Amino acid sequence: MRKLLALWAGVMLASAQSASATTLNVLPLGDSITVGQFGSGFTPGAYRSRLESAVLNRGTGIRFRGPWTNNAAPGQVSTQHAGFSGHTIGEIRNRLPSIQSHVLASDLCLLLAGTNDVNRDRGAYDALTDLEGIIYDLIDIKPNLRVVVGTVPPRRDQTRSQVLREINFGIPVLVNNLRKKGLDIGLAYTAETFTNLQTQMVDNLHPSAAGYDQMYQAWLPVMKETYTDIDGDGKLTLWDYMELSMAFDSIEGDWNWHAKADIDKDGQVTIFDYIELSSEMSAPRR
Repeated sequence: MRKLLALWAGVMLASAQSASATTLNVLPLGDSITVGQFGSGFTPGAYRSRLESAVLNRGTGIRFRGPWTNNAAPGQVSTQHAGFSGHTIGEIRNRLPSIQSHVLASDLCLLLAGTNDVNRDRGAYDALTDLEGIIYDLIDIKPNLRVVVGTVPPRRDQTRSQVLREINFGIPVLVNNLRKKGLDIGLAYTAETFTNLQTQMVDNLHPSAAGYDQMYQAWLPVMKETYTDIDGDGKLTLWDYMELSMAFDSIEGDWNWHAKADIDKDGQVTIFDYIELSSEMSAPRR
């Protein structure tokens, strides 16, 4: 107990100083909604630029990964992404070998796909089977990659609504089943952020700027909480402090090493990891 109190006192003293910045390496993986493309037009930055601004405003660095750099918003710092316009989940899965280096360079993958499965009248079972497959393939490439899955955005004309509902009902079930198997999978309710389809959709399938203004907010808390959730229960609590305390002053190879406790990814568990965890726990939730 004395050690824990001493460490906590150290956190309070060091929090007045500037902590070493954590940089999140994020792979935005999906279809045209990840790109921000609709027909021959574009919504600059899609959800990516909005997420970048929000994360930077929290004092954390972010670097997007992926093979493309098109459709960045003015002033956007990190422009890479892995958006494959027109692709179904299975077709995106088939492209993974070509972006393996980007998967390996990433800490997190924001996976948003399924719009084209709905558009082509693919059944929910097939779409969810492909979704499970792509998650396993991503983790096979990089076992410690954290995947956050988004629900499929709505269609403005409400056609094919039954299969869309079935897919979005199945995604949380799939995520929960994978968590029971020990996989560190996050869930973002991106579809549920849409409140006015007439203004938040630019056409039948694609979000407008107003839609992306809503959508990014679903990624933000899940993304950061997944990154800093040390004990793996999907939320930030005092138990995460306890896990970090057990690993304090350790490096890889030590008996008490805990990779998740190394939040700033500098290869050791130090006072700065406490500061990162404290900062995220005190940040306002959107």
